[in-house]
Amino acid sequence: MVGCHWFCDGKRVTDRGTGRSWTVGELRSRDWDTLHQLWWVCVKERNRLATEKLERKRLDAGYGDFENEERDKTVQETMKAILDTLAERHQAYQEAYVLAQSDPDIDLSRTDGPQYTQTPYEPVEADETPYETPAEQTIEEPSKDKVLVEPEVQPKEKVNHA
Repeated sequence: MVGCHWFCDGKRVTDRGTGRSWTVGELRSRDWDTLHQLWWVCVKERNRLATEKLERKRLDAGYGDFENEERDKTVQETMKAILDTLAERHQAYQEAYVLAQSDPDIDLSRTDGPQYTQTPYEPVEADETPYETPAEQTIEEPSKDKVLVEPEVQPKEKVNHA
């Protein structure tokens, strides 16, 4: 492209194979910083695609529109997946906050330290009656004097299905 070298860091951009969009499942395991970086990579890619589209229009080039639109759809799907992932996290946070409000061990008004205080462990007193254990079955080991007899195997009868 003639007019977009400033956008591509002065390097000649060749047609490179493009991949698929990210899924919500793949993005769930990513941290906030990675999602933030991916969002801005997508913004930069969409800006590059828009610049290429304007350059093709300026040059009255009759090629590249289909590929550009397909790539833009892929990038938009990734951006939607990022938003959906963040919406899921926000929903999970709100649900956890509601649960924390009803938990007596959590003090949400505290801002100077940990909000969760663990109650001391108090073991339950054991009953005086011991647990009943089933009697163990004793397995008689064969002695050297005893001979093990294997059961006799009968051959199967042939069945004629003719």
